[in-house]
Amino acid sequence: MMTLAQQAQGEARRVLVELAKVKDGHRRFCVDEQGAALYGIAPQLLAELKALGLASCQGKDGECFDPDDLYNLSLYLRLPSLHKLAMRSWSSAFRDSERDRCIELSYALDAVPEHAITILLPSGELRVCDTPDQMQVHQEQLILPGHQRLLPSPFIELIEHTCADMRFFMLHDALRWDLAFMVEHRVAECGGFSKLLVQQALMRGMPARQVFGLLLSAPYATGHYWAELLVEDQWVAVDPLMIRLLCSQAGLDETRWPLHRSPATALLRLSCVDAYDQDGAPCLSCFEGQQFRQLPVVTAGDRQHPVSFKVAVQPPISKL
Repeated sequence: MMTLAQQAQGEARRVLVELAKVKDGHRRFCVDEQGAALYGIAPQLLAELKALGLASCQGKDGECFDPDDLYNLSLYLRLPSLHKLAMRSWSSAFRDSERDRCIELSYALDAVPEHAITILLPSGELRVCDTPDQMQVHQEQLILPGHQRLLPSPFIELIEHTCADMRFFMLHDALRWDLAFMVEHRVAECGGFSKLLVQQALMRGMPARQVFGLLLSAPYATGHYWAELLVEDQWVAVDPLMIRLLCSQAGLDETRWPLHRSPATALLRLSCVDAYDQDGAPCLSCFEGQQFRQLPVVTAGDRQHPVSFKVAVQPPISKL
């Protein structure tokens, strides 16, 4: 049975110290002991973490824990989980960006919608579908050229300065976009960090923007935010905190993936961020004033539909 005696207790304590900076009012106590197993945290290990200070709340159905707390502990204790499997697929997508490839991308809902929907397409356009008759609401083939691009100075210095001592942590919604919290505590998740990187670039007079799109991992893509910098009159994707995470946790080769390397076509931009709401969360330019959060790819009025983004990668091709 896996216990903290067999894991790095020092690392567990360090993570819990970081988590203690988050007030309980920001937490969602919605994962019970059985659900914690999905994070690779067995009951005995969970009890030991609780004894070390893991926050919990006793509800009518028993003791519950916060999913972001469990995610971060699972990550840094290197426990087996579905989240770690997903992370390995992200590494594969980054590696595959070096090669020309063809991708079949489809959007699927969990039920056939009973009303008109608006779909954010890979082109960045919005398409209204009045009478959807199936759960799969969009399918498209993408031809993606391979790239291996390292950003030059002064972008290297910008990235290294902003990334200095910064560690990836899945943050709670109230803190995810809080730049002051990130700078003070040197923890961020990728969406919030991309906002910080854009801010730092603009302060130095470098054109920059935050964008929303998909990380084209297989078999399912992941909704994602990253930064783009204007390099030689071309918008170039940068995602240094993700690179740091994948190098440390998911087998990406750090000698081939310095922080100033662009993920290129591993990332598919859907929309730029043109404003932030009262809580600092991004608003996408394509929605003209409507504010959506999380994954606003299929919407109806002010409602977001959960979407699965299925990706089928064809064998690499030599010519496009």
